[in-house]
Amino acid sequence: MDSTRIAYIAGFLDGDGSIFFQIVKRKDYRIGFQIRSTIAFYQKN
Repeated sequence: MDSTRIAYIAGFLDGDGSIFFQIVKRKDYRIGFQIRSTIAFYQKN
């Protein structure tokens, strides 16, 4: 991927996106929880 495309995606994420991290309790996991990460982009049109 070229640097122009990477810069476009970074700008789009900065303007119209979010990065979420969640800590979810899980009894079946060895450490007792799971970390989920989500990248979301929002645009009306």
